[in-house]
Parts: sequence; structure tokens; C-alpha cells
Amino acid sequence: EEEGNEQFSSIIEGYFKLIYDLINNNVNIEEESYLTNDELRYLLEENKKIFKDLIIKEMKLLIEKSNDIFDDKDMRELEKLNNLVVVNLESIYEMVKYLNATGDVELLVDIIEFFRVVEKNVSKVRLKDLEGDKETPKVEELSLENDSNKDINKDTNKGLKNKNKKKLRNVRGVLIDVITVFVSGSFSNQELVRENHGLEAVLNSCNIDHNEPFIKEKAVLCLKFLLLNNERNQAFVRELEPQRVDMRPEDEEALARQGYAVDIVDGKVKPDRTK
Repeated sequence: EEEGNEQFSSIIEGYFKLIYDLINNNVNIEEESYLTNDELRYLLEENKKIFKDLIIKEMKLLIEKSNDIFDDKDMRELEKLNNLVVVNLESIYEMVKYLNATGDVELLVDIIEFFRVVEKNVSKVRLKDLEGDKETPKVEELSLENDSNKDINKDTNKGLKNKNKKKLRNVRGVLIDVITVFVSGSFSNQELVRENHGLEAVLNSCNIDHNEPFIKEKAVLCLKFLLLNNERNQAFVRELEPQRVDMRPEDEEALARQGYAVDIVDGKVKPDRTK
């Protein structure tokens, strides 16, 4: 056990040395010896265990605590959990990308499940929310329900009729980054995302959200790879009504002022510059 702890400490030390040098632009792979691929795979497996434990706790807090009983103490606990999840996910993202570990189906399914729960239960800050306009038109988002979680979502929807107190930053963006890596060049992972209702969650992220800078841009990029050379995913999007990205009017107006529009035409993402 002591030998195992020393090995783990050595790997962690090498990992943080690599991260430090990356941040400070000091990496020279030819001269420096950081971690072997086997050591990185070991770290990835450890990160996956931590991720699984963290998201179970965070999903439980998001789903079981309705807004009428969700208080400041719960919010502090949620923020603490979420910060740990984001740091963990960023490490997973880098390691999956470096090791090309996109065949890890179990990890992708866990990420999609967590993403769907976050998308369904966390509030989003719109432009008119910042302006203090309470009369915002209601925009229906795509259903994230399936047969296995209808009861959960039924209870969740009750809570969401009240003002949503559950606010998180950065996690949806990192989740989309990881999904993008998984589906880039992988038909089987594209299929897996659709079959596990992750495509709806990505589509619902195509709105400006001031809690998640660049979430819309990340979602559009992810959609590009989800739809690329995949007829079923393209057909899924074509069948949506209306056949365009479901954006709130105020967000659409803001983009229009900057000369941008985003549509889905014939199952393909079309980020167009209008000016």
C-alpha cells in the first residue's frame, strides 16, 4: 500500500509539473519527461471515479431539492460541488483529448446523463433578466424526458414553475467541450449522444446565457460534429419545429445587432453573418 501511495504521489507531482509548465509556456516535450501514457491513463481512471462520485451528489441535490426548499446553505453546497466537478472535468477533457480515449462509452454516458440533469434544473440568465424586464416571452425548450426518468422530470418541472434559485457557472460549457471531443470523427459516439437524449441538451444550449460565457458558440460547434455525416442526427434536427435554433427573442435581437444569426437548415448548423 505504501509503495502504491508513493507511485500515486509521483504521478500527481509529474502531472502538476506538466500543468504548471503548460500555463507558463515552458513545455518542451523533447527535453522534459513528464508522464508516460500509462501514467496518464491511470490518472484518467482516477479522475473518472472522482467525477462519478461528485456528479451523483450534485444530481441528487439538483433533483431532490425543489426551489421552494432550496436555501442559501444548499446553494453553497451546490457551488462547492460544482467547482470540484468543473476542475475534474477540465482534467478529463485534456486527458481524453491527449490520449484519444474517445472509446470510453461509460464515461460519455455519465457525462450525457449529468449534462441533461444540469440543463433541466439550473437557471439561465437572459439579457432581459439583466435589464430587469419581468415580462419575458416564454420559450419552450426541447423535452429532455425519456421513459426512465419521467417521474423525476415531472417532479423537477413542478419546482421550476417557481423562480429557479439554482445558479451554476462554467459546467455546461466544459461538458459540451468534452462531448465535442468524443463525437469529433466518431460515428458511434454521435449515435450514442442522440440515443441518450444528449442532442436535445446541446440544442437547448444554443441560447445566450450570462452564467455561461460562450455557451452558444460551444454548442454550435458541438452540433456541427454531431451532425457531420450522420443522417439520423440530421433527420432528428429536421423534424424539430420550428426548424431553427430555439433562441429567445431578446438574445436573437442582441446577435442581430452584432450582425450574426444561427439557423439549422436541413439538419445542418448554419452560423451566418447577416451584415
